[in-house]
Amino acid sequence: MNHRAEANPADALIRAITRLEATEAALRSRLRSRFSVSNTDVTALQLLDRAERQGRELTVTELSPLLGISNPACTALVNRLEAGGHVAKRAVPGNRRSRRVALTDRARDELLAAMTSTRERLDELVVDLSELELLRAVELIDRVTDALAGGAPLVVPSRFDTSTPARKKSSNL
Repeated sequence: MNHRAEANPADALIRAITRLEATEAALRSRLRSRFSVSNTDVTALQLLDRAERQGRELTVTELSPLLGISNPACTALVNRLEAGGHVAKRAVPGNRRSRRVALTDRARDELLAAMTSTRERLDELVVDLSELELLRAVELIDRVTDALAGGAPLVVPSRFDTSTPARKKSSNL
């Protein structure tokens, strides 16, 4: 889709980012359906795949902050993925409590099959870009990522929060 003719390039960029977010959400939905897992589980599988392609395996302790969840929640997630045949846990030499998490061959093959056409399309997209264009794209994506990461901060109400007015006690009680 060509949006160069739009009057305000900044608005066109914001709309493009919104379309990207919606498209990525649809991709995640298809992956959730294919693997019969939750959105966070899909993210975990993708993170484990990326780590393996970099020649590493992650522990639960390393995976949990990447997912934005606690270690106990990540342990439950890994146990659920293991029960579903998507991951296997391996002992960490010298650490009896820690386990490395790796994709099973089946999950790796399914993820590869699911993502091959997407990766091929992305490869086709960047093959004709110059090094400078690629570096500018990376810089822009990093800046967008930083902006999105800083947006809508999580506010967890506390029952001891004094910033909200207390309810008045009813005189009928």
